[in-house]
Amino acid sequence: MKFIDKIKAKQNNVRGEKSITAVFIGDSVTQGCFDVYVDHNGMGQPFYDYSLAPSTMFKELINMLYPFVQVNVINSGISGDTAKGCLERVERDVLAFNPDLVVVSVGLNDVWAGKDGVDNYKNNLKALFEKVVDSGAECIYMTQNCLNTYVSSLTAKGFEDTAQKLAKFQNDGVLTALYEGGKQAASQTGVIVCDVYAKWLKLIEGGVDVTNLLSNKLNHPTVQMNYLFAISLLETIFNN
Repeated sequence: MKFIDKIKAKQNNVRGEKSITAVFIGDSVTQGCFDVYVDHNGMGQPFYDYSLAPSTMFKELINMLYPFVQVNVINSGISGDTAKGCLERVERDVLAFNPDLVVVSVGLNDVWAGKDGVDNYKNNLKALFEKVVDSGAECIYMTQNCLNTYVSSLTAKGFEDTAQKLAKFQNDGVLTALYEGGKQAASQTGVIVCDVYAKWLKLIEGGVDVTNLLSNKLNHPTVQMNYLFAISLLETIFNN
């Protein structure tokens, strides 16, 4: 039974149907990281706000649409994680909760391996998808946002070199190649794709400065743009 059908069944029989659980696994964007700064020791430090993470926004939308149905949403995002890291911890951090829906959203850190890392990314995701599908949970692969396309004057001091490298990954198509590989892995395993990245590319085509839509001017969307994840995910669930 699909996730949306389970919600409908729960709505029609609140006491009789089991509780519903959705688990999100991914990197810092999934976890709820927004800005970065350099502390007094010269070390880069992230700023988190879990109340504004995509999974939290998704839960708010579900609660608005189905006020009688309590959907348990678990955020298993870890800053800095990769597809390989998600695969290694999927049993502990996802499947252990016996989820009805699993949302996999990762790739922004895999970009550091360049185009040579696309096959590893694809293979790790395929193995992860197979584990989720074999568990009986519905699985959605949600692509992510664009990276910065240039070095902004608002980039935090100390992160200029990082910004330059990330812009090259974006402009040279490395991130695009990764997500294409991820979508191929999804197709091979029967996993649904929620292509948020395609919407960001449309923004670029429309002349939007997407770097200004990143809270840290590197790789983390603003609070407002995090709603795009939640709304796109909801659309995907209703359309599949």
